[in-house]
Amino acid sequence: MALSQRLLIQLNNALAHRDVVRGFALLDEADKEWQKLSPSDPQATAFLVCLAQWVSLGYRDSSYVDRLLERFADISRKDLPFGNYVRLRFAEAQCAFISDDMVSAIEIFKFVLDIE
Repeated sequence: MALSQRLLIQLNNALAHRDVVRGFALLDEADKEWQKLSPSDPQATAFLVCLAQWVSLGYRDSSYVDRLLERFADISRKDLPFGNYVRLRFAEAQCAFISDDMVSAIEIFKFVLDIE
C-alpha cells in the first residue's frame, strides 16, 4: 500500500476511533513504503506525526520513527513551509516523549503550543 492521502486519512480515523488493530494492520501493509518516505514528499511531515502517534500507542518502538526523522536532519528548516515545520517539530516531540526524554519533549511541545 502506497503512502497516500487516503492512507493518511484511514490511519488518522483509526486513531480517532481507537481502532488499534486496524491501524496496526494499515501500518504493516505500508511497511515498505515507510522506508521510502522522503523530506521532498509534500505529506512527509503529516505522515511522520501520524506514525509517531501510532508508535506512542505501541506500534514498534521509537527507533522506527527516529530513523525516518534522521532524513530531515540535513534539510534547511527555514525553507520548510510553516505547517511542515510545525509538524516536524511535533513529530520530534512525540519521539522525545516516547524515548522518555521529557525535557526535550516538554520544550518542543511548549514551542508547538505557543504558536497558537
